[in-house]
Amino acid sequence: MITYTAVGLLGLLALSIPVGIVLFLLGFGIDQFFSSFPLIRGLGSLVWSSSNSATLIAIPFFVLLGEILVRSGVAARTYAALDKSPPLPCLRPKSLDMTQSSSPEPSRQVAPWAS
Repeated sequence: MITYTAVGLLGLLALSIPVGIVLFLLGFGIDQFFSSFPLIRGLGSLVWSSSNSATLIAIPFFVLLGEILVRSGVAARTYAALDKSPPLPCLRPKSLDMTQSSSPEPSRQVAPWAS
């Protein structure tokens, strides 16, 4: 069986067929010849049972939500509104607050991370 697999793999790759298609064809071809229970019979239940998970369903819906927000313009309006709003001083850490400085010259103020 390993010999048939290696010959099939190299033969199909030598024909410049993409690797994904080669593996698909090899998987189903070897299954048809060497398995007593064909893969095609159990494939439907295997796919359904592995994809019937709340976590796996949430990921595509999260991506879909992002696409809807971008294409409808809600994301752009939200970022524009956040860009126009003044920063909240209560949310800024004291180490980053550049308005309260003991320096007499405001033009010489340097951010703490820049030095």
